[in-house]
Amino acid sequence: DSGRDTINLTDITLTSSELDHDTTYFWHVRHQDSHGLWSNWSMEAYFRTADTPVGEPTEITPDGTDISFSEVNWDGCTYVTRSNVTPADHSEPVIPRIGPFTDITTTATYTGTITVGLPYESTRGYYQGSPLEVLTDIRLFHWNGTQWEDITTWTDAGNNIVYGDTTSLSWFYIGGEWVYIGPSVPAFPNIYIGIAAAFGAAILGYFIRRRVIIQN
Repeated sequence: DSGRDTINLTDITLTSSELDHDTTYFWHVRHQDSHGLWSNWSMEAYFRTADTPVGEPTEITPDGTDISFSEVNWDGCTYVTRSNVTPADHSEPVIPRIGPFTDITTTATYTGTITVGLPYESTRGYYQGSPLEVLTDIRLFHWNGTQWEDITTWTDAGNNIVYGDTTSLSWFYIGGEWVYIGPSVPAFPNIYIGIAAAFGAAILGYFIRRRVIIQN
């Protein structure tokens, strides 16, 4: 949106204060010849600015993943990639994996601790409105370069997010155990139990009374 520019004919330099973080900018250009006639607009192009700005701390949520850097010294872009296949040259999970493996990388320069929060599903399957299985022993694991390391700090059970602290970024996964609890038993079977008990008592009373009458 520069308007007519007779100085920056082949390139233009922007300062960081002119652009917003985590924003996609679209642009195109056109040219005015020596007769004052304008060409058609060029094909539209775009670029995206850094989503991880300088700060203490810097909190971002790329692709639904909570990431908090204690300090970012140089801004950049942070990427989240998910896979259901064990990453190459990585050992199998320490405990059963819940959900995909998650790879987090960044072009930002950072120091200190990084808090990572991954979402998870707390129940699997329903029957008449009741969960068939629930997730327990939820932990967050991080590949430290040689093995999977438990970095769990706390679990937000209300929002189904497990958090952990690390000083480097690589692959992560959530581990846990599915525990079968079965469907809940409705209240009305108690009525049937009571009816059956009363009916059985009545039959037993009938046969006892009949036996007493015969004997008499």
